[in-house]
Amino acid sequence: EREQPSPEFLRLRGRAHRAAGRNFDAETSFRQALALAPGDAGLMADLATTLHGQRRYKDARTYAREAVGLKEGMPVRLL
Repeated sequence: EREQPSPEFLRLRGRAHRAAGRNFDAETSFRQALALAPGDAGLMADLATTLHGQRRYKDARTYAREAVGLKEGMPVRLL
């Protein structure tokens, strides 16, 4: 049986997708990672950045605000 990827693996895969310009694949990876680690502010920030890159500003703002609320010192440039 195949083991489920870890949130960190999914985060790195999402970042690789985003760097390659595959924002929809990046979004999928970040959402999968958040399903496994729902309180991870860094993943929320990654998802917010990816959604912003898709020009989904309202969705991006929601995740950015949630990330900032969870972790002090997170960048707020998406707000």
